[in-house]
Amino acid sequence: RKVDEARQKAGEAQQRVPATDEARNTAQQQIQVANQELAQTEAKLTALTALQASVQAQGKIGPWLESKGLKESKRLWQELKVESGWEAALESVLRERLAAVTAKSVQETLTLANDAPPSRLAILLTEEIAPAHTNAPADFIPLLTRVQSAGSARVASVLQEWLDNIYIANSLEDALHRREKLPAGGALVTQEGHLVSRVGVQLYAADSEQAGMLARAQEMEGLEKQLRAQRLIQSELQGELDQCVANYQAAHQAAEQTRIAAEQAVQEVHGFEVERMQLTQAEEKYSQRAQQIQGELSELRQQIEQLTQTQEQSSEELAQSEEAKQGLQENLAIAQEKLELATQERDHLRQSLRAAEMSAQEAAFATRSLQQRIADLQRDQSTARVQIMEIQDKQATSEQELAGLSD
Repeated sequence: RKVDEARQKAGEAQQRVPATDEARNTAQQQIQVANQELAQTEAKLTALTALQASVQAQGKIGPWLESKGLKESKRLWQELKVESGWEAALESVLRERLAAVTAKSVQETLTLANDAPPSRLAILLTEEIAPAHTNAPADFIPLLTRVQSAGSARVASVLQEWLDNIYIANSLEDALHRREKLPAGGALVTQEGHLVSRVGVQLYAADSEQAGMLARAQEMEGLEKQLRAQRLIQSELQGELDQCVANYQAAHQAAEQTRIAAEQAVQEVHGFEVERMQLTQAEEKYSQRAQQIQGELSELRQQIEQLTQTQEQSSEELAQSEEAKQGLQENLAIAQEKLELATQERDHLRQSLRAAEMSAQEAAFATRSLQQRIADLQRDQSTARVQIMEIQDKQATSEQELAGLSD
């Protein structure tokens, strides 16, 4: 039973290993994909950042601004947040004004204008201005609704002026159909940057070093958010991968431990089986020895009975011999008396004397025979006693050995 339980545990632990291994592989694949996406986003953001910096530094205007102390001055596009998809439209309308630098006063603007810049330059005046009056149809949506200013209220008022009478259109066709409803000086602009007025159309195309700057800024901001999210996901996936690896290692270690335990259980059972066989063989051997001793004891008991019977017979014969001896002694005495009488009367009774002498000789011979028989019986009796004592000692030893085997 112990072996079956150990084998069952080993099987269950081994079955858990593939699942944890699959989870680990899945987590590794996910972290690889996340790392690839993170690397791609980082590379794209780095490239766009470098391109944006390169665009800002290109052209002849860069050194001129540096000479005026305006190189580090913020550009207008850096203070704007445009709804996704409308970047090109705003660039089409504002054009170089999108890269406008801020002048603190009209005098500063005049000073800058006196030293003409090498290329087009927009200057943002931050002084307070009155809002213009517009008459636009109610269904016309100003482009300004798609732009939010992260700067001061003065920047918002500047945008109000620059984007005044600029309305959005769903498409170029839509703008062409609605152009007659435009107020004077007004224009409709599409997401692609095409600008439509009452008397003409301006098709947008990137035509300067500033083209795409706002879109790149928006994309860079989006990439930075995406990068933060991907790093968070990558961190979570790395944690999951670490947990999966730990689970796999734990499952693999548990499977190995249960396998070793199962092998040890099998070895223990094998050892118990060998020991059981040895004990069984020893029990059979002791049983055979006990039976053999029982047989020997039975034989010894029979021998004791036989010797006892022999001793009893010898005792009876000895008693009979004693009786015969006494009778012969009496006969001898009678014969001696007769011999004396015969001696006295030998002259007269020679024949009787001879007969008496023969009887005396026979009696003496019989007496000696009986004495010899008695001596033999006594020796047999002594030998029987010794044999009985030896058999009793052997019986006691056998009984002690049998009692030891029973314990």
